[in-house]
Amino acid sequence: MRRSFILSGLAAIVTLGVVALGVSPGSLAAPDNQSSSAPGEVGFLRDGAASLDKDNRKGRVEPTARQRGLAAAVDARARFNQLGTPAMLTSTGSPLDSGLPADPAAAARAYIAANRELLGLTPRAANALDVIAVAPMGEGAAVLLQQRFGNLVAGYDGLLVVGVRDGSVYHVSGSLARDAAQPQPATLSPQSAADIAARDAGVGPGAVRDVELVAVPTPQAGGRAAYQVLIIDGQGAEPVAFTSYVDARDGTLLVREDIVDYDLDNPEWDVFPSTPSVDYSSTDTRVRWCFAPGPGCD
Repeated sequence: MRRSFILSGLAAIVTLGVVALGVSPGSLAAPDNQSSSAPGEVGFLRDGAASLDKDNRKGRVEPTARQRGLAAAVDARARFNQLGTPAMLTSTGSPLDSGLPADPAAAARAYIAANRELLGLTPRAANALDVIAVAPMGEGAAVLLQQRFGNLVAGYDGLLVVGVRDGSVYHVSGSLARDAAQPQPATLSPQSAADIAARDAGVGPGAVRDVELVAVPTPQAGGRAAYQVLIIDGQGAEPVAFTSYVDARDGTLLVREDIVDYDLDNPEWDVFPSTPSVDYSSTDTRVRWCFAPGPGCD
């Protein structure tokens, strides 16, 4: 499995894990102005320093009226990402779908097949999803799927998490592209892509640790062949580490993920101790948790 997938996939699973599938459906809500396509949205890996993420992909695909109508028909709280597919679908009471197979992976696949229009996927895209992990969550499970574009896996975005319990789906989050056509072949060499990523990061070529050809979905140009370049440099006063995605045809830096994790003496988090309110209240009911006991920690 590729490094970028590991980071993004675990972020998705941890996010879904906040919802106790054995507790209350519809407990993972998110503001409508967030987009899962934007890097840096899952910020728990870098505390104490500003993110150096970049996303140079332009444009936005709006969801169709049909997608919005289907989401309303199942009484889902919905928001959509820049690629025109659901960033989040959350039950507000009844499940998003039920009567699915008992096996979580089979249930996730059955949900995708039955709800392809709501997800905004072409038949090709719906059939180009590989189950990467099934993570038990309370009484249910989070099923993580990764998108393929022909013979290239998605290196950035292209993920779907389906929250399943007892043959019912209560939560969906994702960053899928609408279609999964094979990208045009690479014309840039891996070495050229490595040089571009190193220059962007402000480091020498010796900091490049790995280069791999993947796919990166974009709103305007569909899936693009891109080189995933891993950069790690610990020689300076501050460590530098990025996973960068360089367009394999025109050399454009599509995305840069800052993967440096800064340690704190006593990290703090504002968390919902069980389940956030779903009554649309503006009252913040979170409490302050700390890694170690200290002032102001609950």
